[in-house]
Amino acid sequence: MTLPRRQRHTHIGLSPNTIQWCWPRRRRRSFSCSDVRSVDAEGRKRLPIAGRRRRSIMGLEWSDLGPTHHDTQLIDSIIRASRNMEAKTFRVRRILRLSSWLVGVVAFWGMYSTVSQAELPGNKPNIVILLADDLGWNDVGYHGSSVKTPHLDRFVRDGIELDRFYVAPYCVPTRAGLLTGRYPHRFGLRYRANFAVRATLPPEALTLAEVLADAGYARRACIGKWHLGDSQQQHPLKQGFRHFYGMLGGMVHYFDHRTIPFGANAENRPRLLDWHRGHDICHDEGYSTDLIGNEAVRFIERSSSEQPLFLYVAFNAPHLPLHAKPELLDRADVDTDRVTQLLTADETTNRAIYSAMVASLDANVGRILATIDQRGLRERTLVLFLSDNGGVARFGISDNSPLRGGKNMVLEGGVRVPVAIRWPAAWRGGRKVTEPLAYIDVLPTLARIAGVERLPDGLDGKDVFEVLAGEQPTLERNIYLGPQTLVGKRWKLVDDELFSIATDPGETINVAQDHPAAVHSLKRELARLR
Repeated sequence: MTLPRRQRHTHIGLSPNTIQWCWPRRRRRSFSCSDVRSVDAEGRKRLPIAGRRRRSIMGLEWSDLGPTHHDTQLIDSIIRASRNMEAKTFRVRRILRLSSWLVGVVAFWGMYSTVSQAELPGNKPNIVILLADDLGWNDVGYHGSSVKTPHLDRFVRDGIELDRFYVAPYCVPTRAGLLTGRYPHRFGLRYRANFAVRATLPPEALTLAEVLADAGYARRACIGKWHLGDSQQQHPLKQGFRHFYGMLGGMVHYFDHRTIPFGANAENRPRLLDWHRGHDICHDEGYSTDLIGNEAVRFIERSSSEQPLFLYVAFNAPHLPLHAKPELLDRADVDTDRVTQLLTADETTNRAIYSAMVASLDANVGRILATIDQRGLRERTLVLFLSDNGGVARFGISDNSPLRGGKNMVLEGGVRVPVAIRWPAAWRGGRKVTEPLAYIDVLPTLARIAGVERLPDGLDGKDVFEVLAGEQPTLERNIYLGPQTLVGKRWKLVDDELFSIATDPGETINVAQDHPAAVHSLKRELARLR
């Protein structure tokens, strides 16, 4: 697989001293790949260089000698080109010495290149995104929670934990940014929920599914919670996906899959069935988390192992309402007749039900991962797990500690979420990345991995492949979390407050008065990003 937009490394070019060393003395002159234009036009046509065909900087065609090049082809090409250009005076002994030198250089740089030959799978990887809904920072076992998540814990051990991964404060903007690589306010979406305003993704927005379609991903499924619009033009099947199963809205009953009106005049609004297969209403029975897991497993099982797939699984768990499978409740004193309410008045009961919902989420994540393994797809499948925002910080439901705040807040508890990624064919697992990354980085990074030649215009996210590979530890940028909030490696600005977020993740000490220059700089950047 060839990664597009590889950085061209000047060390691949032949140095002037090396060319002088091997070139015939009477024609000795300095040149490198950067000044090949000095060679006559006929000579340029005789410079076939091994690698992928791209726009020429070395005659008619040239490659940046990315991860698809072969050392032997490179050496043979240089030998043939040089013989054509200097047939009478070319010295075989010197070119053989040059060849040996080139092999050493290629081998040396191969160890330190962004992605070595050994790390690259032969084909485009399958891409699977598993999105939880309102999962708190301390609602996973690997963060020390009492909630048991053995499958997620194992996934993190095998993969890479992204310790500072930022999303928007609530559902819709995160999903929009995740699937477009752009900040949600580019589409007019708010960063704090206003239930009087209908938030949707414009039909003209270019999604990750559409980008991957152009890269040869014919199998593209959206399974679970869409929540980006329910009109025909906003339907997942109109936004690049070829298969859809699940709910279009933001909240349904976990057992009967009907909407749950809340807020003003809720009792007078109808409860509509919001469960679909394609464009059609679906009457499948069962607990929604299990139904989503079942469909994801079926999609993987029915997919050809020869063609890459893109599977976006957006669980609605553990979002309200607090509906758990009674058999998963650890507490005997929980009234199972009440576990289908929106929530209860007792915080301890709420937490028990919520924990059981997380257990169902974890079990279905485990089933999906097991299916990938059983199909022999583990090595060539990239799996990303994340939550769309932090957990609800009220009613005893979720636990975001030691972070402050929760869903619908720009404090860390609302925007910093549990995230891990695994791709055994390319990345060494068992690591933790502490660089601040964001939901808007997903599209450009996956597009590069998929071999997309040209990225969509106007992206706000960054290609963070090198960061995930452990070869670029720092990104020089700040992440926009709302009209008053910016976060980076060291600082986080929230309105007029400044936090040294690297050392104070709980946002307990406002240091704005001690660092006025940092506040001024961040506010200027905020003004540019709004």
